[in-house]
Amino acid sequence: MYGIDISHWQSKVDFNKLKDFDFLIHKCSQGNGYVDPEFKERKRKALEKGLIFGSYHFADGKDAREEARHYINSVGKLNNGELLVLDYEINLRNPDQWCFNFLDEVEKLTDIKPLLYTNEARVKKMKWKKVVAGNFGLWVAKWGVNDGKKHVKPASGNWPFWVLWQYTSRGKIDAIDGNVDLDYTYLDKETLEKYGYIEKEDEKVKDDKIDLTLLESASAMKLGGKEGRINQNEADDIAGLINRLKEERYELRMQNKDFKNQVDDLDKKLKKCKKKNEKKKNKTKPKNTENKVIKYLRLLFGIVKK
Repeated sequence: MYGIDISHWQSKVDFNKLKDFDFLIHKCSQGNGYVDPEFKERKRKALEKGLIFGSYHFADGKDAREEARHYINSVGKLNNGELLVLDYEINLRNPDQWCFNFLDEVEKLTDIKPLLYTNEARVKKMKWKKVVAGNFGLWVAKWGVNDGKKHVKPASGNWPFWVLWQYTSRGKIDAIDGNVDLDYTYLDKETLEKYGYIEKEDEKVKDDKIDLTLLESASAMKLGGKEGRINQNEADDIAGLINRLKEERYELRMQNKDFKNQVDDLDKKLKKCKKKNEKKKNKTKPKNTENKVIKYLRLLFGIVKK
């Protein structure tokens, strides 16, 4: 399957001309404050066109877990199969630990294992022990001569395989003016979506109940002067209300997870403080510093210490 990854730098995108592509990944956020101004609207349009949608966060190298929380707060309601990605293009002393902290925090907040995007040089140069052991998938960039076409496939380093391959930054497509990043995956639609968000059965049941309750309430009202009938505008209002309720429920769920993670962090800090305190107590205990030789001489000559 083929896809594109874009950001606000692609100023115009004609979604009607993306028929040859299966997935679209858009920049969502960066650091701990920035949100791409085109993200929300383009996410809606991509989903309307039936594309597998994903988003990425561009790492600034600040507090990894804070950046992760900003990303998830910015990405909004997750849809089935929606991919989450950390875009790592900076140079830190310990990228493996930083990226793991970010990816781990995202997983805690969403139950999704996000992908790591970086270039082939970093994949081969570093071991990425924590990220690989955490089972976070790889999206690797290798452009070769960068002429808009695929050439030699990239290495996967310590990963058993890569999930996505960004094979050029100079792609030319009808839907976008100028250059665009082009991507490839050997996975089929169903398999790729498993790397993204999977709606739980209990959430589906709740959604059905919300829809049914609202529609029953609406049909019981006298709308348009006739009982039990609603026009298109009123139906759209009801659909909008349903979506808002879903988003509010999702935000509350994220807030609860965030609160739980904060409590867990405080518990860990408390345990560390207790351990440090115990060590200090042990160090302050009085020690018998009398030389063993002197003790032996006292015993030998029968000298009793007063």
